[in-house]
Amino acid sequence: MEKNTLLEHFDECMTVLDELIDDGYILETDSDVICDRVSMRQSSTEVGSADHALSQAFANAKEISRSLLR
Repeated sequence: MEKNTLLEHFDECMTVLDELIDDGYILETDSDVICDRVSMRQSSTEVGSADHALSQAFANAKEISRSLLR
């Protein structure tokens, strides 16, 4: 996997990790279940303003990490 691909989908990667691990404990290992949860969460993020702030934070983190990798 290339760094650019990872950075372009950083928010999705973080969502997958959030569904996979909680407080250091592995909650789920079935990839189908994780993908279903991530796709549900992404479709529901269009609703709230708090989610918008979180998306903005991910976008800022992505931009900062891109500038650090240059």
